[in-house]
Amino acid sequence: MTYEQRNAIVEPANGLLIYQTDVGSGFYYFNEAWRPISDFGPTGPTGPTGDTGPAGLTSDNDQENTAAFLPDEVVVGYNTYDNALHYLLNIRDFSYLRRQEQSGDKQFNNPKNLRVMDQEIEKAYPELVTNDGYRSVDYAQITPFLVEAIKELALKNQKLETKVLEIDMLKIELASLKAMFLKKINIQEINKK
Repeated sequence: MTYEQRNAIVEPANGLLIYQTDVGSGFYYFNEAWRPISDFGPTGPTGPTGDTGPAGLTSDNDQENTAAFLPDEVVVGYNTYDNALHYLLNIRDFSYLRRQEQSGDKQFNNPKNLRVMDQEIEKAYPELVTNDGYRSVDYAQITPFLVEAIKELALKNQKLETKVLEIDMLKIELASLKAMFLKKINIQEINKK
């Protein structure tokens, strides 16, 4: 809510918490005054400014800066992957027991295996699947896609947290309006008597 909306609350209860969007952020009402949640006393003097750190990446898709972390002889092309979460959610995992007699000349240490569907990985990220008679997934190379999916989840979570906070503020505002309404009704009933 805004500063004006905060100050329009009629007789706020002691301990009422609000999130203000225009000046400051969190406030609580105590002893007939709005106080910032971080009300720990006066701010001390500002300390000296430190050295400027190294420049970071200018954006998530900045090919030149990202490629700069690898030697020139290694980087030939550069690509980013969007919607990693969407692709990963469509990949099924499973476990199975391998028949040793069908394994041919390959030696497998453990007959029980945990895997993801090679075909589903290949649809999304074909460079992760090899087929030299046995289809296999380069699981170590899945890590960057997992990192991107985590970033996408974190962003979605942040947006949901903001919406929940907005809903909580609306609930507070509704409770305040309800209290004002009930107070007016009570005053009208008293005046009728």
